[in-house]
Amino acid sequence: MNRKLLYIFLSYIALVLIGIGSCADCDVDGPTTFKTVDITGVAGFANSQNVRITDSIKFDEFGIELAFELEYFSQNWMTPSFNLIQSAYACDDPIPVSGERLDNIIISSSTSFNSDYPPGSSLTELFDVIVNPDDTIVERLKLTEYLATNPPGPERLIILLNEQPAETTAFSFKIEYYQTGIDEDFFSFTTSPVVLRR
Repeated sequence: MNRKLLYIFLSYIALVLIGIGSCADCDVDGPTTFKTVDITGVAGFANSQNVRITDSIKFDEFGIELAFELEYFSQNWMTPSFNLIQSAYACDDPIPVSGERLDNIIISSSTSFNSDYPPGSSLTELFDVIVNPDDTIVERLKLTEYLATNPPGPERLIILLNEQPAETTAFSFKIEYYQTGIDEDFFSFTTSPVVLRR
């Protein structure tokens, strides 16, 4: 009886040792990164989480959501090894980071905003930004201050207007997005017209 128990115990220990030796670490050579492939936008009623399309809105509720089409990639290196039990490689994915840097965002309109901002002039300083609004901590910053940090490329941005126009009228905003990119360095789009009320 003692021999049977000893045999079962030793077999169990052997299987545990084989199992431990078969657990391989996931070696990721560098972080998982993403690159921007395209940018689109929606203009309308904004809060700290999203933007809903509307055709008329008060200026202090107006925002533009920049939606980024991203491509994710990483380099994984697995060294060949001999194991009696195949390794599972059950690892958590690393948090992706951008392989790009945001250089500038220029916002303009073909409509005169006020006497200081005629048609075609940069309106960037009239906007604030919420970066990655899906995060638990949401921070609203001046867009110009955010751009001065030369931040990594975001996954999502919401741009909020912080000054009222001279008169109630329809505005279409042209967004020019400049980055130090992996493949692309410039994106541009124009929002649908929205009437901004004073």
